[in-house]
Amino acid sequence: MEPMFNNFALVCFGALLSALGFVLKRSLTGEKSKERAERLAVLAELQVKLHSGDITIGELENLEEWLIKPANRKADMTLEEARKSGQIDGLTQVEMNLRAGIDLKKAQLELQHTLGLVKIDLEPTELRLLDEAQELWSAFSVKQADFEAEMYDGGSIQPLIWATAVEDATRQRTKELNLLYEGRQNL
Repeated sequence: MEPMFNNFALVCFGALLSALGFVLKRSLTGEKSKERAERLAVLAELQVKLHSGDITIGELENLEEWLIKPANRKADMTLEEARKSGQIDGLTQVEMNLRAGIDLKKAQLELQHTLGLVKIDLEPTELRLLDEAQELWSAFSVKQADFEAEMYDGGSIQPLIWATAVEDATRQRTKELNLLYEGRQNL
């Protein structure tokens, strides 16, 4: 689980670096300095919270609203939905990186919920085997994301590629576990 946290921290760090570009862009377009300072302070606070793991769902939802509100986007739109609808064009790289981090965190929470459901009726041996499998799956998903993001090493898009790869794998794992849970309920 630690490699996933380290890479998630890299996503946040990449987002923070992108935020600097965002601030520069806004300063060139004449955005008020107070508003710029407030945005940068929010991003810095978010980076610290994400790195320490102390961020709550409510704070993620507030961030989501804050990122999307200026462009009048729906607060529940995922990065993939924004891509499909063509609304991604108005997002800066920092907004896309942060959006990917939020989407990943939501997917991880859904996975944890599903794991909890699956574990309810397991025998001790089954529980141990599932925990071992989950740990191996987690390591695999991080390494796969590392591989997918490597070609963008050093680029501002790398955190987005990494987070999206882990999110996709996490959502697929959640589907698999849901099928397992449903199958066990029908026995």
